[in-house]
Amino acid sequence: MSKKHKKKEALARRNLRGAAQETLAMGLVGDGIIAAAMPERHVMLWEFGPSWQRRAVRWTAQRPWLVRMIALTEAAAAAFWIWRLTACSAKAS
Repeated sequence: MSKKHKKKEALARRNLRGAAQETLAMGLVGDGIIAAAMPERHVMLWEFGPSWQRRAVRWTAQRPWLVRMIALTEAAAAAFWIWRLTACSAKAS
C-alpha cells in the first residue's frame, strides 16, 4: 500500500469519525431542546419496563424544573462538543 493511499484512508476514517460524532452531538442538542420545551411529555415517553423504572420516570416527570435543567445542560454540552469538533477540524485543515 502506498503512502498516498494510506494518507487518504486515514483522512477518510477521521472524516467518518468526525461526521458520526457531529451527528450524535446534533441529536443531543435536539433532544435537550425538546425536553426543555416539553419536559413532562418527553420524560413520560420512557414510562415502560420494570416498576422501579416507571416510578423513577413518574418522579422525574413531576419535577419539570429538574428535567429542564438537565435538558439545557445536555444541549449546551452537545453544542460545546460540536464547537470543539469544528475547532479541531479547522486546525487540522
